[in-house]
Amino acid sequence: MIFLVIALSLVGVGLLEAMQYDIGRLFMPCGFKVSRNLPCPTCGYTTSLRAFVQGHLMTAFKIQPAAWMLCVALSASAMIGLYVGASGHYPHWLRKGLAECTLKHLLFAFLLVVLLGWAVVLAQTVSQKT
Repeated sequence: MIFLVIALSLVGVGLLEAMQYDIGRLFMPCGFKVSRNLPCPTCGYTTSLRAFVQGHLMTAFKIQPAAWMLCVALSASAMIGLYVGASGHYPHWLRKGLAECTLKHLLFAFLLVVLLGWAVVLAQTVSQKT
């Protein structure tokens, strides 16, 4: 069910992009950025997703590395889901990897990726101001 929601969300974003709709108009300005004049941990995710969907993978990475990694992970999970659905075969390496991975590991990895992505964006912002 979660995969379906994610896949449909990505399809929706892709359709909006195909119609050249400015996705940024869907959201209010970032309150953290407005009040502190610094990007928040998720600033740049929408722009990075937009670049990723348009096929500009390096641009998406430069804008927000954490969002790029999220897009890659979601794309990989979609491909694995399609493979499992089409073949009916669950890859052994995936079963073994998921058996050894706990929720604590996933949350730690996610938090680490978000914080490292934020550090990169903060460094880019500070270097542009000087």
